[in-house]
Amino acid sequence: MSACSPVAVIGAGNVGCALAADLGLRGVKVRLFNRSPGRLAAIRDAGGISVTGETEGLAAPALLTGSLEEAVDGAEVVAVTVPTASLPAYAAALAQATAGKQLIWLNPGHSGGALYLAAELTRAGLGERTICQLTTASHISRLTGSATVRVFLRSRASVAALPASHLQACHQRLDALLPGQFDRAQNVLEADLANLNAILHPPGMVCNAGWIEATAGKFGFYAEGSGRAVAQVMDAIDAERLALARALGVRAVPFTELFRQLGFTASDQVHAAARTTPSSTAS
Repeated sequence: MSACSPVAVIGAGNVGCALAADLGLRGVKVRLFNRSPGRLAAIRDAGGISVTGETEGLAAPALLTGSLEEAVDGAEVVAVTVPTASLPAYAAALAQATAGKQLIWLNPGHSGGALYLAAELTRAGLGERTICQLTTASHISRLTGSATVRVFLRSRASVAALPASHLQACHQRLDALLPGQFDRAQNVLEADLANLNAILHPPGMVCNAGWIEATAGKFGFYAEGSGRAVAQVMDAIDAERLALARALGVRAVPFTELFRQLGFTASDQVHAAARTTPSSTAS
């Protein structure tokens, strides 16, 4: 990948701002797209994105735009950092705006992101695209202001490619942007079944429903909401995930081991692992 090639970052939320700032501080020309003009205006007024935590500095994207076509045009990598549930709102536009040689990078993509987007691109009939997705977001981060973001962790996520035969090329292109950060998953099913959120968040929300209602969510979701009882539910969900992976012939490791591999914790106990994530002090 050429050092001067621009990267389009789609979405100016937690991950998008963290990624845009990190790449910008590395000298990458970033084109940051967001549908909300207010988000971009705040970054423009601040002179860029201020990032703290695992990386520090002020990075001004080369382009701030509300036009997806303008952001994507000529970019070798198109990093889609919007929540996976938002992909239906972007699929048709991505199909029209991207070309065959561009890499669409779902960061993270969660469970089914690449499969869904590939199906939508096929239905559009505009030719094959190479899609890759991560097992979790590249930057575990939280917006602390309209133009400031804190990076708790650069995750050691794995990347999967669709089609899987493009994995080496995809990994090389991402490694050129963030050297040494990512491992490789054999296929997108492996990445889908390594979705930490599917194990961590549903039991945390359901088991803490009363507390969420009573406090309006003003408590430490990980640090205070991941006790031993909640961890037992997480363990049961994880057992189902591992059984599904075995049935599909997909590589998978237990939740706590996956947590350690990603750099989230050193603990081998589910409740302790959840409580010691880099963002565990955040609500």
